[in-house]
Amino acid sequence: MTIFHQSLESIRWVPKNLQVFSKLTFTLLLLAILLVGGINLAPGLDTILMLFWLFIVSMVMVNLHRFILLDQDSNSIKIINKPDKSVFIYFGYWILFTFAERLLDLFLSNFNNYDFVSILFFIFLVPLLSSYFFLRLYMVYPAISVGKNLDYAWSLSKGTSFKIVFSAWLFMAYIFLLVLILYLPIYAFLVFSSFSPNLFFLYFFVSFFLMMINIHFSLIYKLLEKNEVLVESQTL
Repeated sequence: MTIFHQSLESIRWVPKNLQVFSKLTFTLLLLAILLVGGINLAPGLDTILMLFWLFIVSMVMVNLHRFILLDQDSNSIKIINKPDKSVFIYFGYWILFTFAERLLDLFLSNFNNYDFVSILFFIFLVPLLSSYFFLRLYMVYPAISVGKNLDYAWSLSKGTSFKIVFSAWLFMAYIFLLVLILYLPIYAFLVFSSFSPNLFFLYFFVSFFLMMINIHFSLIYKLLEKNEVLVESQTL
């Protein structure tokens, strides 16, 4: 199976692992509700609550990666447990990468030169290159979850990085359409039923999107490691 076709295989993973997927989805929904409830009760602690939510979601994602990469049993998977070193490292990388992306967004939002070359560079080339860079860095998340580091994750994708990024773009397009299809009917139902849609829907769908991306990259990582072992066995 090629990495490009893995984008479709990542979609098929959901019905094949529906029990685990349902547990993860319910957990993320509950965490989003608790986050918004906490912010409403203590608005002055919103930053602390947000960081705590990110940390718990990081724990959920680490356990998701381990389930996929270590072929764990679906009945014994732990969604939330005592955090170990990998969870703290995962959380740290998440904060670091998010901060870097926000700085880049801030830089691009202040762009006010509208000649053709500048538009081509800042509107198209920079976002494209940054997307390639951050998506390739995303390989570090499954690596961290099983005790590897950034250098290993980066070297593992060497030679196939463009295929990985293209498959991620295609997969994200699938998921975006799926989230849109799911979100709009729910939003419309809540509006017509005179119930104001809460922020927890936003946090839930953000975490749901992240879960799906993590599933995809975990499967990509597993495929790359399998190919690497195969190449090494052929050279012996």
